[in-house]
Amino acid sequence: MKSQRPWTNREDFPFPSVSFLSRKEKWKDQHFWYVIICKETKAAIFCQSDVIFKENYKQKLYIKTNDRKGFDNFYRVPKNLCIFVAPEEFIV
Repeated sequence: MKSQRPWTNREDFPFPSVSFLSRKEKWKDQHFWYVIICKETKAAIFCQSDVIFKENYKQKLYIKTNDRKGFDNFYRVPKNLCIFVAPEEFIV
């Protein structure tokens, strides 16, 4: 779930890329869809593992939140390679 910066589509997504945690990289050979849901709007971003887990998208960042602190690897994929879906398209 993504929170604190609501978005509904690619145009109002506030970043040039979408950040995916590398923790799911261990399953990349199983060709899965990684989904991020906006907590406020319930809109979703879909991207296939084949697209995400490429070395040229990988970045190591220092994270400091109430829940965790330290370095973590992310994959920052250009948002034009992701599929943005409005909640009414998948929520019944």
